[in-house]
Amino acid sequence: MKLEFADNPCFSGVFKCNIDNTDVLGYVQDMKKSEILKEHQDSIWYSEKEGYWYCCLPDETKTKGWRNVKRKKQEAIEKVLCDYYLDIEEQERRKQEASLEDLFYEFMEHKKKMGW
Repeated sequence: MKLEFADNPCFSGVFKCNIDNTDVLGYVQDMKKSEILKEHQDSIWYSEKEGYWYCCLPDETKTKGWRNVKRKKQEAIEKVLCDYYLDIEEQERRKQEASLEDLFYEFMEHKKKMGW
């Protein structure tokens, strides 16, 4: 017995709508960005004296463990903040999906940096 979803009134609307994958990916990215901004809204501020937007980002190379980033527009500082955390998320995803060969080369690079 072959099921015909197009004939079923419950599914008729589902197959008629056109969903573009790029639209879905755009919505997912927008949701991630709004989630990041919601979590880190306290780390963005505006200095009226200087006319810049600021945010704090973690930075292990600095003695304080963080660094200030400044931009003229609020959208620009939000983009910096979102890009930073999306990049971290992407790095974590790559680590989880890494093959043994990838890990070997990463280890060799680490070994060179450490001077072993």
